[in-house]
Amino acid sequence: MPGLARLRLSSIEVNHVNDELVAALRETPTLAHHLHVPLQSGDDRVLRAMARRYTSATYLRRLEALGDFNLTTDVIVGFPAEDEPAFRRTVGLVRAAGITKVHVFPYSPRPGTRTAAEDSVPPAIKKERGARLRAVSHAACIERWRSKLGTDDVVLVDRPGRGYGDDYSPWLVDAPVGELVRVRAGRSRRRGSSLPDDCLFCRPVQGRRPRARGRRLRRDRGHQPARRRAPARDPGAARPERSARSASSSQTRRSGCSNSSPIRPARPGSRITG
Repeated sequence: MPGLARLRLSSIEVNHVNDELVAALRETPTLAHHLHVPLQSGDDRVLRAMARRYTSATYLRRLEALGDFNLTTDVIVGFPAEDEPAFRRTVGLVRAAGITKVHVFPYSPRPGTRTAAEDSVPPAIKKERGARLRAVSHAACIERWRSKLGTDDVVLVDRPGRGYGDDYSPWLVDAPVGELVRVRAGRSRRRGSSLPDDCLFCRPVQGRRPRARGRRLRRDRGHQPARRRAPARDPGAARPERSARSASSSQTRRSGCSNSSPIRPARPGSRITG
């Protein structure tokens, strides 16, 4: 699509991950290198009880060709057919598939379903298994983010101070909302800095600084350039009326973003501060 800078598939069933999809993901430069593929369980007996149309082996085989992608998933813990060995198989499959983020949901019965009266796993066990799986997910996240240190990425800034890379990795970045900026992953060297461990911190990419458009990117959060004062105005003079365009620009500056401004990729080798 003309003008489209980035496209990400949000969620897809594992049975739809085939050779054609993998080829399209690799041949389309605007597609993000990320897939969210729900697992629900890594135990075949639990999957049959859930009426899922795939096995644990099928899940691993389908994702084998996407080993360099950032893969995330959903898992239900405490399903009636899940015992401790079944849960351990789920943890093992998450690790074997290279999953970096697991959205964990404790099972809760729904009226009218076959398992509505079979909620056999105690709430305390569900909570304990959920915590164990989240710990595995957190460790996988940190391992992937650390592997990106020293590498470059193009981040889409979707909120003040934060954005997502090409593989949906979360970044801390100081750039205008709605912009694509080239960054390099690094550790913070600021004294007393306490950055969240679920995001990458971007360091400047060496090279020329891009031309300022609208507002300039700040080199340091603690430094604010001095503003030029407007010349003194006669108190008795009437104020000039603002045009609709200038009023809109003022509103945009107050909100900190503009939905109408196009997303422009940063020039190769440009310097982006973070």
